[in-house]
Amino acid sequence: MSSDRLLRAGIKAYKQKRFLDSERLLKRHCSDQRDPWSLSCMRAGMYLVEVYRETNRQDRAIALCQALTDSEDSAVRNWAHDRLPYLTGEKIAEIRPVAQVIQPKSTAEFEQYYKRTLYWELQALEKLRRATLIKLIPATLVIGLLTWGIVALLAKPWYAVTVGPLLWQLVCVQAIVRPYKSQFKARIISEVLTFIDPSGSFHYTQNPAGQPNRFPFIESRLFGQRKPYYFSEVDSFAGAVGKAQVYFSHIRAGRRLIPLRRHAIAVFTGFFFQANFNKSFFGHTVIVTNVSENQFGTVRQALQSIGRPQASRLIKFEGLEFNRYFTVYSSDEREARYIISPHLVQHLIKFQHKIGKDIRIAFLDDNIYVAIPHPRRLFEPQLLRSIVAFQPALECFETLQIMIGLVDDLQLNQPASHRAN
Repeated sequence: MSSDRLLRAGIKAYKQKRFLDSERLLKRHCSDQRDPWSLSCMRAGMYLVEVYRETNRQDRAIALCQALTDSEDSAVRNWAHDRLPYLTGEKIAEIRPVAQVIQPKSTAEFEQYYKRTLYWELQALEKLRRATLIKLIPATLVIGLLTWGIVALLAKPWYAVTVGPLLWQLVCVQAIVRPYKSQFKARIISEVLTFIDPSGSFHYTQNPAGQPNRFPFIESRLFGQRKPYYFSEVDSFAGAVGKAQVYFSHIRAGRRLIPLRRHAIAVFTGFFFQANFNKSFFGHTVIVTNVSENQFGTVRQALQSIGRPQASRLIKFEGLEFNRYFTVYSSDEREARYIISPHLVQHLIKFQHKIGKDIRIAFLDDNIYVAIPHPRRLFEPQLLRSIVAFQPALECFETLQIMIGLVDDLQLNQPASHRAN
């Protein structure tokens, strides 16, 4: 991506409230500039000030804004002088309040909510499912007749293999089934999210534009350094828990076994989580469960190939239980031991007990990335059977609560000094 496109993408991400993506893109734009005081860098700096403010990193916002007051450009200089009082507290009233901490809910509480609210939403959508099914049956018959007519007219039976599925995809899936599924997911997932987060700080998007998690997925190097051959992203959630800005989505990524060959294998299917850690890292630290430790060779090779010869160093920790579950690799042993404090070790062990999956965690720059396998998309509606059922709704609730609860499980709202204790 060119430098100008990085700047435009960073500004667009800020306006869409994707602050972590905006920060990453704007920093990449500035790193590509030869002159750190160029006008484009100053413009990126203005947006970075706002990103830091929005993500409750006031010290960084103030420091950068003070630096912009020395800009040679009068417009940038005047903007920085006008903005600084709001950041230093002289006009603190206009600063957005910190988002509330989201309290975890119990299964019993969710069951009551299901009976009181979700059940009736599902009943209404059940009528829509039946109406969709009624539309689908004649459409299927018409497509079958059209396919038979084309084959009979052209006397080429193999056309049935290509024409039939194509017509089915265009008419049935795109025009009939997809609107039903989209409406179902938008209504039900939003209801479940409202129950978990009554403050409304989280927002759900079924098909996020621009694949916001693609670059973080590659940057984390949790599954190697090479770009994935295919990458899809759906069901994204963005919001704040306390001071932590959070974004996660369900992704599918695959890689070719042999370059220039089309055959690819899946490397990850599940939820990919990113959040700010309120501390900048000089190294790259990765935690993997021992289930995936045998597969970690690709990650180690990727870390070695980017100019960090010690990035794949194995770091041993005290504690038999932690070593039974996890393996740690880092380019900076001292930093790794600072990040993975005894208190965080206990939280990681509890989290592994809770989900029992092959998780991977990376600490890079001032972000944390977490990959949690999950084979199915969130709350995919059934078409051929009734959707009024408690179990799928419960699975959706438990999955979202685990992902949002990562902020507390990994102590992302704790100051760095507290994490070290």
